[in-house]
This record gives sequence, C-alpha cells and structure tokens, in this order.
Amino acid sequence: MGMFLLFLGVFFGILQIIVCTKKLNGISITGYPDKGRVSFLLGLFLIAISCAIYFWRPGHFAYPDVEGVETLLLLAGGLVAAILLQLLISSFAFRNSYKRLSATAGGRNLRFDLPLTNAESFEFLVEESKVPSLYLEPEPGKERLGGVLLLHEYGGSKKQMLGLGRYLVNRRYAVMLFDLDGHGENPRNAQDPQMTSLIEKAAQELASRCQGVSLAVVGYGFGGLLAIDALEKMEKVETAVAIDPIALDTCGNPTANATREVKGIEIVKSALLPPARGRNGKRISLKKLLEEMETTEPKKRGQLLVLSTSKTWFNDPEDISHFAFYVGADQVEFVDANHASIIKSPSALEKLTSFLS
Repeated sequence: MGMFLLFLGVFFGILQIIVCTKKLNGISITGYPDKGRVSFLLGLFLIAISCAIYFWRPGHFAYPDVEGVETLLLLAGGLVAAILLQLLISSFAFRNSYKRLSATAGGRNLRFDLPLTNAESFEFLVEESKVPSLYLEPEPGKERLGGVLLLHEYGGSKKQMLGLGRYLVNRRYAVMLFDLDGHGENPRNAQDPQMTSLIEKAAQELASRCQGVSLAVVGYGFGGLLAIDALEKMEKVETAVAIDPIALDTCGNPTANATREVKGIEIVKSALLPPARGRNGKRISLKKLLEEMETTEPKKRGQLLVLSTSKTWFNDPEDISHFAFYVGADQVEFVDANHASIIKSPSALEKLTSFLS
C-alpha cells in the first residue's frame, strides 16, 4: 500500500504539471479555466511530499517493500488511479462554472418557436444517394437577406445547428441544414474528407430556392474547415464563416486540443459515442479525416470570417490567429465563450450576423 500511494501521489502530481503546461482546462482541479501557477506548484508539492513520506525511514533502499513484477503492477495501478482521480475531481469540482459558461446564452435572441409552416423537410440527390435535409425560411412577407448553409461539428448532426438556424431565420436569412457525410441520417460514407460533392449539391439546392440573394456557408469546428474549402472551390458561395474551426499549422497538422475544454467525464462519454462512418461503413476518427484532407490553401476569392474563443478553449488564440492569417481571413474575431457555447453566445451571434450583412 505504501508503494501504491507513492506512485499515486507522484503521478497525480505529474498530471497537475501536464495540465498547466498544456493548458488542459477541462481536466484541471484548480479552476475552470486552469490556474496555471497553482497547478504547477501543487504538482511539485504532491511529488515532493509523496517521496518524502515514503522514503523517510532509514535503510529503505536496502529493504524495499516489493520487487520485480509486483513493482511494475503497482506502478501501472498508481498511474490508472491517478488518471481516474484527476477525471473525477475535475468533473465535479468546477461543474457549476462549466455549466454556466456552456449554458444557452442567447436569451430572447434565439427563436426556438419557429412556426412549422416555415420549416420544410426534403431530400436532395448527391450522386446516387438521397440526403435528408431541413430548409428554414423567414416569415412570409419578409425579404430574404441571403441564404446560409450550416455545417455541423465532427460527430454532430444538423440538430446541433438548429438553434443557430432559427436565430438566422429570425434575422431574415433562409437556412439549409443537413448531416455531413458519415453522420446521422446521411446515407453516404465519408469517403471524401472535403465532402465537396455533398456541399456543392447543397449549395445548388439552396441557390435554386433563394434566387437573387447571396449564399454563405457557416461551419462549426470541423465544419469550419469545410466552409473555408467551400468558399475557395464553389463560385456560388460568396461568404464563409468558420466558427472555432480546428486550427491547422502550415503543414496541415491540427493544433486544437479538446481536453483544453471538455470535462473529464465528458471526455469518456464522447469517446464512447459512435464516430463518423468512413469507407465501407467503417469508423473513421477526426484525426484520420484531417490526415486525409487536402492541405488548406489560402483563399483567393470571397469573404471569410474566423470566429473563435478568446481563452485557451479548444484552440489557443495565438494558434487560431496564425491559422486565420494563413487562410487569408478578411476578419478574425474573438469572444468570451468556450467551444461548446460559442454558437449560442450573444456576442458571437452579433459578430456573425454583422459580417453576413
């Protein structure tokens, strides 16, 4: 037990140092976001006190508690126990501050009571597959300011973007929502990471319904990368907004980190959710999708807004600034929200509609 507690204390201390150096707010036990210096000092203290308590008695190295395989088993057990303890404490210690930041922040700005007469479910054909979608239109008699395609996050669905869709409809935009390839009700697998055929057909469908107005693509997270790509490739799309996209470096490697935001228990829950469907219906991870994507190129046409968070949630602001500069964003905006709450943040919604108009 003495050696197990030694390993538990040392690994628990090391975890605090990793949390503060990597800015892993979601699994911090000192605050949400993490209090870096406090975590670092706590980690050093835990390591020092664990070693001091265990090695205090004379002659310890001459007469160790256990040897060989037993030591290895205790070491592995201490590591697992430290990780579980970290996840449990971080999930419950600051759950109120996390809920407060992630709660719906739109208030009266969001319309969740859109009349059913203004919503139409239909299918559009992509190659040989019928993709279910939802079309939302402003109230009769109101002029449409534009048409907007909404692209959800990896692992999400069109329902994830429904609140934002209703918000835009209330501001006189026609909106189209659908599941990305490999997600939800979309029968197509994610064979093309850019999903060009899908988004192009959706843009054509929306253009046919919104003749005479400009088209925009608004993507969230992974959908933000697809929105940037659509702006570059599709002439029908004049404007794109990437909401907290996955920041990539110039080599195409992701710099985003979900554990900067997501709480411990939710990390486990998200790992158990079904991932996107890749070729032949086999699961494909977000990492694999990003690896297979073509390198994001700087845009040569249209207008692009990159909208992200001002703290180290998901993306580090410095990383997203470099990414936005590289892709040629016309505007970069930061708001005080985390990745989960940004599409419901009043300040984010205001910046979004201001850019679209």
